[in-house]
Amino acid sequence: MRPAGRYVPESPTRLGRSPGPVGTGLVYLALLFLGLAGPVTSLVAADADLGVVELVGAGLTVLLMPLAVFFWRDLARNRRDERRVRAVGVPAAATIAAVTWASVGDETGVELTLSVDGPGLTPFAAQLTCLAEDDLREGTVLQVLVDPSDYAFTVVGR
Repeated sequence: MRPAGRYVPESPTRLGRSPGPVGTGLVYLALLFLGLAGPVTSLVAADADLGVVELVGAGLTVLLMPLAVFFWRDLARNRRDERRVRAVGVPAAATIAAVTWASVGDETGVELTLSVDGPGLTPFAAQLTCLAEDDLREGTVLQVLVDPSDYAFTVVGR
């Protein structure tokens, strides 16, 4: 049986491109503001003795805090996995077998079906979604790094 590959993105939208430390820091900062919106609203309302606003702050806390924690952990896990794949991954080639249109947030993207093969690896198929680019078409070969232990991979050299 062929193993299934799992794409470990540097960027959730741009194929093979990292948002860099500033971009990543801004995402973490936005998640921090998202998570603290409810508690800060509740504290401000408590100081001003505004009962309804306190309830709104409590509601925001219940809704936004778990969401912020979820996205924070997901981002941290993806960054950790991407660093691991870059550290232990073996170079391989991923040939685009199929391209279909897909939505990437508000943008038009593509879902790529890849056939990945490299030295010491069992060939495997994988899928990933990214923003559309002119050179992403059937037959295009992408350079990837693959972790042989779990077939997680990331695109490099773009």
